[in-house]
Amino acid sequence: MLRARQQRSEAAGNAHRGCANETSARDGEHESHPPPQRRFSRFVEVGRIVLVNYGPDAGKLATIIDIVDGNKCMIDGPVPKTGVARQVIPFKRLALTDIVIKVPKSARQKTLVKAWDEEKVEETWAATSWAKKLARKKVRASLTDFQRFQLMVARKQKAALVKAQLEKM
Repeated sequence: MLRARQQRSEAAGNAHRGCANETSARDGEHESHPPPQRRFSRFVEVGRIVLVNYGPDAGKLATIIDIVDGNKCMIDGPVPKTGVARQVIPFKRLALTDIVIKVPKSARQKTLVKAWDEEKVEETWAATSWAKKLARKKVRASLTDFQRFQLMVARKQKAALVKAQLEKM
């Protein structure tokens, strides 16, 4: 009798572990489908708009104007638009955006400014959810203690109104 219990528990354990020699009732429950394949579209290329995420220019947009090697590229703001001067910067300090403008390799600043205006880069960037999220984060960081308190009270009032409306239903 003890031996039969051990065999049953081993069989249950093997089924739980997914062993091939034991079948499980759950085998037909779900079939594994491969996740949908998304193609990577943000390549490092001349004309790609990037967000500097580290250093003195952190949080500013810039344009890749030349690729130095596998680890670095040359970027330029342009200065009149973003305040980022022409410099060589490692890829680790950059975040690639979906925005690409058509500029020649090592373009002059005048050419770059013209391309930024034609492509309306600032408006395109401001319309992205990424830019909106960064703007919200900046606003929240600038709140005073009293403003945070007012926000907390407003959230509580809103939650109470929503709860009252749901109870009426």
